[in-house]
Amino acid sequence: MKDARQLLDIARQALDAHRRHLVQAFGWTHLEVDVVQEGEDLVLRGEVALRRMLPAIEHAVSAVLPHEVQLRAQLAPLAPLGWFLSREAHYTLHRGLDRGQPGRGLVTELERDDGPVQVLAREERCALIRGRDGTAGWTETVLVPAEPAPLPSPILPDPTRLTRALRDWLGVPYVLGGRSANGIDCSGLMQRVWWVEGQILLPRHSSDQRALGHSHGMPTAGDLLFVWSDEEAPGHVGTVVEGAAGLAVVHASRSRERVVEDPLTSFLDGTHRHERIAAGTLLNFAQAHAGDVTLPESVLGH
Repeated sequence: MKDARQLLDIARQALDAHRRHLVQAFGWTHLEVDVVQEGEDLVLRGEVALRRMLPAIEHAVSAVLPHEVQLRAQLAPLAPLGWFLSREAHYTLHRGLDRGQPGRGLVTELERDDGPVQVLAREERCALIRGRDGTAGWTETVLVPAEPAPLPSPILPDPTRLTRALRDWLGVPYVLGGRSANGIDCSGLMQRVWWVEGQILLPRHSSDQRALGHSHGMPTAGDLLFVWSDEEAPGHVGTVVEGAAGLAVVHASRSRERVVEDPLTSFLDGTHRHERIAAGTLLNFAQAHAGDVTLPESVLGH
């Protein structure tokens, strides 16, 4: 087995390589991390841009170390610079800082009415921000200081109004990361409609939405329904509604490139598995966090 100094050098080289990878892909990173030795263990200490980065950092270092070496992490995310509100009614968040970066990608779209956001870092005319749902990305929108706004008391959406609101999106193009009438993805549609109709703020990603709970039994109207199939991305999500001939599901379909409504049987046909979350579970989650200024980190990053 290599001696302690060699192990530290190997771990630090892995950190440097991971740092270069992030800069190359996204145009920027904040990875102020070092590796130190504590007894028989190696410990990662420092500060990173986002909590979601932690698993990848640990993997990058542990992958180059002997299996018998224990690696622990004592890493903290960037402290926010404050709360701000966009001057624009609609704006976008991207993964990368520079327009030319291969990893720039659309993260999500926000409305000023979604409330204030936290600024984590600034670079020239861009800001790395985090929304109240925990989604982080770079934006060029003009931001002005604001007070944090507590999440409101939610209500269980009226089934008829919820169905009508979902159907208003039928035909809108599918765009990964989209959350507007110009294009929307499956989890963005769920987040947008449940917020407007019930003041229930869901996480942005379907994997995080699925982590809010699990309901047993057959699907019923108002459920979030997640499926795994060859046609859609894993954990694809829609909302169950009362259709003209029985239960149906409204969802933003990647394979069909638009928002559609399918009979429940068709939505489930060919799936490998499915999970449901009842509307009451979503309401309970939102009620537990009414008055908070952001969603808890415990439900993010799944």
